[in-house]
Amino acid sequence: MAALGVGAALVTGPAVSAAEEGDDNDACVSSYERSQQLRRSSDMVRAKGELRLCLGACPRALARDCEKWLKETEKQIARVSVRVVDAEGATFAGATLSVDGVPARADEKGEIEVNPGKRVIRAEASDAPAVEEAVEVKAAGQVAVTLTLLREARAPEVVAPPPVVVERSTPVLGLTLGGVGLVGLGVGGALALFGHLERSSLEDECAPLCSDKDVAGVERLWLAGGITAGAGALLLGVGVGLVLAHGGEQKTTAIQPVVHVLPGSAGLGLLGHF
Repeated sequence: MAALGVGAALVTGPAVSAAEEGDDNDACVSSYERSQQLRRSSDMVRAKGELRLCLGACPRALARDCEKWLKETEKQIARVSVRVVDAEGATFAGATLSVDGVPARADEKGEIEVNPGKRVIRAEASDAPAVEEAVEVKAAGQVAVTLTLLREARAPEVVAPPPVVVERSTPVLGLTLGGVGLVGLGVGGALALFGHLERSSLEDECAPLCSDKDVAGVERLWLAGGITAGAGALLLGVGVGLVLAHGGEQKTTAIQPVVHVLPGSAGLGLLGHF
C-alpha cells in the first residue's frame, strides 16, 4: 500500500526531465519505504537519516508524511555524552568511538545519538588499549559517559654509550732525550775525529818539537769528544728507558736540545721544562 501511495503521488508531481524524474523517484521511494521499515525495527537513528533524505527527494504531498515521522522519530532518539580522557584527566586527542561495534562520531557538543536500550560505548586509540562501558538509555533520555584511555608505557630508549677511545700520549721526553743522546754521540765522534786530524797535522809540522799549547789543544778535543759522547750515550739510555716505561700518561713537555761546539771544547745541554 505504501508503494502504491508513493507511486501515485509521484505521478501527480510537476513535470521534470525523464532522467531527473527517474533519480528523484528512486530516491523518494527508497527513503520513504526504508524509513518506515527502520522505525518498525526501532532503529530510530538510521530512520532519521532516511526521513531527512525523504524530505529532500519526495514531492510535497509525501514530504509531509516524512516531516511528521521525523518529528516523532527525533523524540525517540536518546543521546550519550561521551568524554575520553587520559590518566591525568585531560582530553585524550585522537580517540575513536563506536556504539555497539558501529563507528560513531560525536557532535560539537560531544554527544552521540543512539537508539533507546542497552548500548556499549567503546573508545580506542592507536597508542592505548580500548575501553568500553555499557549504558542503558531511555527514549529521549541522555546519559554521560567518561572513558579513560591509558597510554601504553613505552620501553625506555636505550642509548649506547659512545665508544671509549684510549689515547696514549707520545713519550715526548723519552724520544727527545734519545734524540739528543744520538746527537751527542755524533758530536763526540766528530770531536774525536778532529783531535786525530789535529794530531796528524802536528806530527807533520812540528813533531817532536810541538809546543805544549798545541798538544793541549789536541787533548782538549779528545776530552770534549769523550765527554760529549759519554753524555750522549747516557741520554740515549735514559730516553730508551723512558720510552719503554711510558704508561700513557700525557704531559706537556717542551724541550730544546742545545749543542755548543767551540774550538778546543764542546758542550751538550737541554733547554726547556718537564
